Amino acid sequence: MAPTGSPRSWITTLAHRRDRERERTRLFERELNELWASLKDRLEASCDAYERLYPHGQAGILAQYEGADPEAPVVRRMTRNPADQQFTLEKCRVTVSRNGAVHRANYSTTRRELRLTVGQADDGHAVAQHDSADISLDRVCELILRPILFDDLPDDS
Repeated sequence: MAPTGSPRSWITTLAHRRDRERERTRLFERELNELWASLKDRLEASCDAYERLYPHGQAGILAQYEGADPEAPVVRRMTRNPADQQFTLEKCRVTVSRNGAVHRANYSTTRRELRLTVGQADDGHAVAQHDSADISLDRVCELILRPILFDDLPDDS
């Protein structure tokens, strides 16, 4: 069998393929961290929006975001203390955490853990997913916060 090309052509082809895959992985890892930061910002903004809709606890609850632990932010649902009518009693909370591409929302109630993933789109970008479907960051926040902020409404998710 006569040689049909230099080894350099297939080596170059595979080297370029490796470089593309490495760049795709770096992009995904960077965007995974950016998505986590954006999720925390959106959770806090959602609590702020809730407070603007129901100032001074008009809905009977306050939503408090606490991000002291950057790897496990907490949203608390606070209710009035009958003794002084201040919002000092915690009714429930959700703690959000991540392990790589898996995000979890753990509730202090009997509600089971919500598990969300971050997948990689065909173009290499990170995308939030629930039940194998791509979802927006706003939908992620809704899935996480609805059980504690709107538990009086039927669950239609």
